[in-house]
Amino acid sequence: MASERHAPAEKTCEIISDYSVAEVRMMKYLEANAALCGIQESLMEQLKSAHEKTAVMLRRVCKKANRREVPGQINDFGDPAFVPRGF
Repeated sequence: MASERHAPAEKTCEIISDYSVAEVRMMKYLEANAALCGIQESLMEQLKSAHEKTAVMLRRVCKKANRREVPGQINDFGDPAFVPRGF
């Protein structure tokens, strides 16, 4: 698992995104073949509920992955680009 190997947020976002896509594909297949496969409605509701949880996790992780690191204050003026000369 990504959490066990401490994967960076970007990689975790990618993994969860791929998983989410697979969930949607599985739900579409089961909806199309529910009668043929004997899929119960309760199973479809469980899958949809699980996918909603995946979507929440995906938003949280990808938000963290897309957050840019703000550089800390480097000088007294707070602007890392401003370096006083003559000191």
